[in-house]
Amino acid sequence: MWDSAGIAIVETFRPRWEREAPWRISSDPILEIGSAGGEEAQQLYGVTGVRRLSDGRIAVLNQGSLSVRVFGVDARIEREFGGEGDGPGEFRALTSLQVLRGDTLLVWDVRQRRLSFLSSFGGFLSSIRLDWAGAEQLTEVRRMPDGHFIGKTYASPFPRGPSSGLGIHRRVAPLLRFDEFGSVSDTIGVFPSVEGAIVHLDGHPLMMDAPFAKNFYFDTRNESIVVGTADGVSVQVWDATDGLLSVFRYPGLDLTVTQKARDAFWGSALRGDLSPEQRRETTEILRALPFPETRAAFTELKLDPVGNVWLKTGGYLANSEAPDEWTVFSPNGEMLGILSLPKDFTVLAINNDEILGVWEDRMGVEFVRVYELSKAGALDS
Repeated sequence: MWDSAGIAIVETFRPRWEREAPWRISSDPILEIGSAGGEEAQQLYGVTGVRRLSDGRIAVLNQGSLSVRVFGVDARIEREFGGEGDGPGEFRALTSLQVLRGDTLLVWDVRQRRLSFLSSFGGFLSSIRLDWAGAEQLTEVRRMPDGHFIGKTYASPFPRGPSSGLGIHRRVAPLLRFDEFGSVSDTIGVFPSVEGAIVHLDGHPLMMDAPFAKNFYFDTRNESIVVGTADGVSVQVWDATDGLLSVFRYPGLDLTVTQKARDAFWGSALRGDLSPEQRRETTEILRALPFPETRAAFTELKLDPVGNVWLKTGGYLANSEAPDEWTVFSPNGEMLGILSLPKDFTVLAINNDEILGVWEDRMGVEFVRVYELSKAGALDS
């Protein structure tokens, strides 16, 4: 259906996978990169990006070493670029990785406000600094086919200046378009950013993450920009020039924060090896903490190469044993169904036949893993 502004509204009430074979992910990874010891270049820490290159190699953004590491199909390191610093090809805080034509790597350094173009074979090629006047932090950047850049900003949820406003706060943040020279050329839209909570403890305000916090997510494919604010199982599809084109949504998920959900949040916060003092302090905070009426509908958003939209709608409690469920929409907005992914696995990229990300063992050691994705019986829009 269409609204009065000509925007397509696509609602799904019965997932497609109820009528045909669902997609499946392999029980074991088909590739694992990393090591708990031995060669330092094989050890990973603070992985924030993983991408498959056209020849099968894997590029890894490793914040722990402030470098980009390229691994072969045998999971052995082949090349490493970067290091700490402010010079060409050096980094301070790596937050996003994109693969461009010819396996050129595009890396965003949030602290330097700088994009670096790297050859996957030879390292640094060039860089460009993004310039904007706002106070918001630019956390993620994507390059569009026309050479422009789309940047997601972060707005602190807390009021500026002294405030005793208890409760949950959420401010808005712009999604910006930059020209090929790094200057802001347009604002795609303004969206609600992350939720935060203010509580009073011992007569003083304490600012912290809100329970079940909603946030603002985006990803791009070709000329399309997909945005979600986690207020519902819903996303908006934008064009950088033509504006909002369509809305995909699934109204079948109850997001009410029930007493059972509150109890689960408490249990998650108090689970683990806490000292008596830590347990007492955590309990005091939990008693003062306000809860929202509804939880975030999802906590991650990804696009795969054909334009399917993936939303992480499960696994929203830290330390929970609940499965990490992802809800998948087709490029035309039909909800396909829900796919369960391995526990403690953070998805960083989704390809047509595989899912890439980082997994932590019980000791907190990170490994890049690749799982096979089977779409048997699917139309693969």
